[in-house]
Amino acid sequence: MNKEARSVPPLFAEGSVEVRLVSIEDFPEPLFEQFSLLSSDDRIAGFRRKRDRIRTLVGEMLVRYAAADYRRLPVEEIAFEREERGKPFLAGGAAGFHFNISHSGSWVAAAFARSGIGVDVERHTSIDPDIAKRFFADQEWKYVFSHPAGEREKAFFKIWTLKESYIKALGGGLSIPLDSFSTVENGSGIRCLQSETTGSRYFSAPDFADGYSLAVCAAEPNEPLVRVIAPEYI
Repeated sequence: MNKEARSVPPLFAEGSVEVRLVSIEDFPEPLFEQFSLLSSDDRIAGFRRKRDRIRTLVGEMLVRYAAADYRRLPVEEIAFEREERGKPFLAGGAAGFHFNISHSGSWVAAAFARSGIGVDVERHTSIDPDIAKRFFADQEWKYVFSHPAGEREKAFFKIWTLKESYIKALGGGLSIPLDSFSTVENGSGIRCLQSETTGSRYFSAPDFADGYSLAVCAAEPNEPLVRVIAPEYI
């Protein structure tokens, strides 16, 4: 790939939040081989299904190329390490470069900001909306059931992705119970969740593809710029 020919502009203007989305449908085999040579993720070889390998590889490449732009380094010189909980970060540190990755079905999402960021994408599947009563805060499961029966699945995944994006932004993982906070207030989704310990976190749930939900949680109040990118322009 000719890196100089890529059409995506640089990241990380002050206060900006950006999400880049790539579909893995009909993924070019030559590009898969090229990305595999660049990858430092040892997990990929262990995935039995090629789609899982492609999703993980694309997530890494979205971050790798963005980090190369940010650090003004060749893409092959970018290295990653993992925190104790498994969350990746740039080796050597990179102040002002925060990222998060999510993938589901045919889509891979990577979110970028100058401070803590979380993103979650989920393909809508057949679920029992009663699950919301087990895992969501009271106002959230009531929000799900305020919708007609045919729309509850979409409402469920909207709340699920919002909650996941918040947990990922904080880096708390399973240590944060899903019902310990609410993304709904007075029957509608909230824009900002405030906490004495974590400060303000801002939510967004952009529409991008039928049958999917996408949510972003950031410390920055600006709406995210969402880009759908062809694989060759990663």
